[in-house]
Amino acid sequence: MTRTKQIAITIFIISGLFFVIFSVYSKGNWGGADSYVHYRISRYAYKYPHLFLDLWGKPVFNILSSPFSRFGFTGIKIFNVIVALMTSWFVFDISGIFKWRARYMSVLMLLYAPIYFIIIPSALTEPLFGLVLVSAVWLFFKDRFIFSAIIISLIPFARNEGFVFFPLFLAAFILKKQYSAIPFIAFGFILFSFLGLPFYKDVFWIINQSGGGGDLGIYGRGPLFHYVRYIDDIIGYPVLLFFLAGLLWSSIKLFKNCSNIGQKHYFYLLVVGGFLVYFSAHSVVRWLWEGRSLGLIRVIAGIVPLGALVAMRGMDEILSLLSHRKFGTTAFLAISGIVIVSYPFFKYPVPIGLNGEEQLIRQSCEWLKEKNFDKRLIYFYDPLIPHYLDKDPFDSGEVHELIDDRENPQNGIPPGSVVVWDAHFGPNEGQLPLDRLLNNDSFTLLSRFTPENPFKTLNGYDYEIYVFLRK
Repeated sequence: MTRTKQIAITIFIISGLFFVIFSVYSKGNWGGADSYVHYRISRYAYKYPHLFLDLWGKPVFNILSSPFSRFGFTGIKIFNVIVALMTSWFVFDISGIFKWRARYMSVLMLLYAPIYFIIIPSALTEPLFGLVLVSAVWLFFKDRFIFSAIIISLIPFARNEGFVFFPLFLAAFILKKQYSAIPFIAFGFILFSFLGLPFYKDVFWIINQSGGGGDLGIYGRGPLFHYVRYIDDIIGYPVLLFFLAGLLWSSIKLFKNCSNIGQKHYFYLLVVGGFLVYFSAHSVVRWLWEGRSLGLIRVIAGIVPLGALVAMRGMDEILSLLSHRKFGTTAFLAISGIVIVSYPFFKYPVPIGLNGEEQLIRQSCEWLKEKNFDKRLIYFYDPLIPHYLDKDPFDSGEVHELIDDRENPQNGIPPGSVVVWDAHFGPNEGQLPLDRLLNNDSFTLLSRFTPENPFKTLNGYDYEIYVFLRK
């Protein structure tokens, strides 16, 4: 075993142990409510099999994570730890294909890129999306073109926007004259279309069941360079410096020899191009399409594996300049490694605690249990409520998500039911102003919860929770 592989294995083992401990001791997660919704879909998929194909939860994630979610929320976080380690292995091996020096540094550039680092202990889909993407790239460079096409065909079912990579892979297969691989780009769509046929009775259920974007009044729009502004929180300045170096050298060497198409051209097309296309697509959507993007920086985590490869490319060029100075190379790698690994600890909390909303939701749920109101039918808005009450969120006899009649909320709610309204989801996704419950003779206010230190939530509302009883 080479020294490079020994160092890489050591990094894998230490990082794996760290992220398991990080996941276990983090009471909260950086994914907010979305993380808990992904978890509940995954956890209850065996009980309600149609959830395996839930398009919001993402079918690839639902299927692969479901065995882990059976062990609770910690179980699904461990799933993402495994996914992250597998992704880092592919990044490491691709670096080996190009014979880059000190390629074990690519593992650090991925796992300790700030946004990737902080979403590993969560139930978010971005890590699995990155694994699907980088494994398809790895298969391409291993000359397994049909398998590469099959894997990339699954990417829209890991995250919807994955389809932006199809033109890049299509171009790569054409340039490689691997025409037989091209039809397999449709494999994922055909597979899930027929898997969903027994549930939806519609071969085109994927198209017909796909929803639109977010609510115009909630998501809004943002500046074109929204994600550029947060690049330090996404990959961090240390990795960014190597990324820019890799982008520069890749571009120079590409255009110096455009005639003879080789690996460097495919690297630029699939890796550099993949990163830039995805990053640009999200930036443009946030800028132009109101209601389609909330501007969450975690969506960029899915292409951090590609960013780590570009950064590793830049580091290799720098190491080539230091190759005649052994001590200088060793010192450079040691300092770089320390800075890259330590950087996210200054950006994000370790372990992750409960945020203000989570703390108040837990407090309200403990009160419901203490007063035995948890035995009643509960109408809720925040997905954390059934989680903390240990209720099956899909059992309408126990809980009901959202009030169906927003204009007349008393309609359809059985007497004796409890409504838990929160200032985040209630007026936004739920579109139910608080006044329609407070000024309604059909409801009695049971309790109000306010944070010790007041704060604003989505769209500038003062965060608080109200618990009502339907008379």
